[in-house]
Amino acid sequence: MVKLKPLSLLPFLVATARASSAQGREEFASALPQEELQSLCRRHPTWNNSDGTIDYERCKDALGFELFEKDFLSNNPPEFRGGRKAPWFQNMENCMTEKSKNRPREFQSETTPAEPTVSALYPDKHSPTLAVVDFALSDEEAATFQDLRDCVKHNHPRQFVRRSFAGPGDDFEQEGGNDATFVGGFVQLFAPGVAAKLCETARVAWKKSEWFKIEDGDVPFQFDPCKMGMRTTEYLSYDPSGWSALGGHTDIGTMYTILLLLSDPSEYKGGEFFMKPWDWGGEEQHLKLVFKPKRLQALVFLSDLEYHGVQRITEGTRRALAVEIWPYANPPLGVNRPQTFEFEHYLDTGSWEGTQSYEGYFSNDPKTREIYYYEGEE
Repeated sequence: MVKLKPLSLLPFLVATARASSAQGREEFASALPQEELQSLCRRHPTWNNSDGTIDYERCKDALGFELFEKDFLSNNPPEFRGGRKAPWFQNMENCMTEKSKNRPREFQSETTPAEPTVSALYPDKHSPTLAVVDFALSDEEAATFQDLRDCVKHNHPRQFVRRSFAGPGDDFEQEGGNDATFVGGFVQLFAPGVAAKLCETARVAWKKSEWFKIEDGDVPFQFDPCKMGMRTTEYLSYDPSGWSALGGHTDIGTMYTILLLLSDPSEYKGGEFFMKPWDWGGEEQHLKLVFKPKRLQALVFLSDLEYHGVQRITEGTRRALAVEIWPYANPPLGVNRPQTFEFEHYLDTGSWEGTQSYEGYFSNDPKTREIYYYEGEE
C-alpha cells in the first residue's frame, strides 16, 4: 500500500473547500428573496461583491437588464481586442477593484438606492420634450462612474478628447466645446449597475412624458429607450481655464439624451444648461429655458429635436455624465460616438475601420486652437 504524505492532500482539500464554498454562495444567492437580491445588485454597481453572493448573471435576471456583450466586444479597434481574457480587460478590472477598496465609507450604503423619479416636465405637461429626473444615480453609483472614468483615462488615453464643436468657418469661441472621456462600452462591462440605472432613468422619463404616444403630430413617436442602443456615454467637464461653454446645437441622429450632473451647483458659477423649445420657435427665437440641476439630478430630453447648450462657466468646474440613445445597436467599445453614416458604412461593409469614430478623434487646445492627439499628458 502506498502511503500518501499529508501535504499531498492539501491541494485536493483546498480545491474541495473552494468548490464547496462557491456552491454554498450560489445556494445562498439563489435562496435570497427577489427583493433582497435586487437590493444587493443596486448597492453594488459593478454587480459583484466580496463574498460572491452576486454576479452579472444573477443581477441581470433580477433587474431585467441585458448587457448585449457581443455589441461591445466585436469589431473593436486593435487596442480592445481579445475579450475578457485580454490584458487590457484584466487591467481595467484590477483598476476598478483597487479604486473600490479606497472609496470613502459614506458612499457604501447599506440601504437600497432610491428609484429614479420624474419631478417636472418642460416646456409644458401636455407635450413635454424634457423631463427632470431625481435620484438618477446614487452616491455609490456616481463614485463607481468616477472610478471608471479615471481608469479609462489612465489605461486608454485616446479615449480622452479636448473636443471643439466648431466646424469649418464657425466661430471657434462661440461654438465652444468640452473635455470628454468616452466610456461607452466600459460602463456596461465594468459598471453594469450604472448602465442599468441610466436605462431606468431614461425609461421613467419616457413613460411620464408619454413619448410613446402620437398626438396631433406635436411630439414625434419615440421608442422605449431600454430597447435601443447607447450611442455614446461621456464624462464631460467645463472650466474657465479650458472649455467654458458649449454653443447651441441638436444631437442629430439621437432620440434621447441623458444629462446628469456630477457637480453640486455650489461648486461652479455659470454653466447653466439651456434649451430653446421647438414649440417656442427653436433656434431662431430668443426665449429659452435655463436649468442648473442638483447633483445627481438628470435632464432627459428629445435632443434631435431640441436646440440646447451650456452657458459660460466663470468659476469652478462643472462635471457631468451624458448618454445619447439612438435607434441603432450599441457601437463596439473603442468606437466613440459614431455618426449615422458611419453605422451605415458598418452595415454595408461589416467593419468600422476607416471611420473617424474608430480611428480616434484629435483634440483642440481651447486657447491656442492647436490640434493634437492626447497621449496621457495634460
